[in-house]
Amino acid sequence: MTKKETETKPTEEKAELPGFDLNEYIAGPLQDTGLIIKREIATIPAKKPNSQQWIRVHPTDEILVDVIDWKDEGTLYLVSQSKLSLMFEQTKRVRLHIAMFLSGNPFLLPVPQPDVNGNWNQWHKSLARMAEMAKTHWLRIQPDRTINGYIPYIAEGKIAEPIWPDKTISEYLAISFRDNIIDSEDHPIVK
Repeated sequence: MTKKETETKPTEEKAELPGFDLNEYIAGPLQDTGLIIKREIATIPAKKPNSQQWIRVHPTDEILVDVIDWKDEGTLYLVSQSKLSLMFEQTKRVRLHIAMFLSGNPFLLPVPQPDVNGNWNQWHKSLARMAEMAKTHWLRIQPDRTINGYIPYIAEGKIAEPIWPDKTISEYLAISFRDNIIDSEDHPIVK
């Protein structure tokens, strides 16, 4: 046989796998397995979104609390009212809004409130207006130093309404501040 004849000779089909029955692998009608998968929420950050994140704010769920913003760690600590006097000068009052990123992940949006004299930082006042707008619109919050505040960018078009987790505000706080609650004089932040 010449080289050319061996190159043009048809290849033989491979034999089936011994014991392989194709009928065992052909998909039939779907069957109810009884399996239910539920997404659990294990982490809820308490933070201001970055300027590229689309957010919505829950129309009613919010709470007024006192926190310490530990800038070295980038962490908010929830302060028990019974321990407020221990660190009063370092606490700030915030309105925590239940909010959601476009990805479907919930978070708590902390909006600082006026101080005891009624003075309200322009940036914080602007953020409060953004939170109100986000109750009815998907938006991004863009900081603008020329106005000392935020500019809203509202999404238009067909964006699905958020599906809010079936959780109480107490459950949101418990998940978000699980390791960041100041309720004792022995807390490292107090010391």
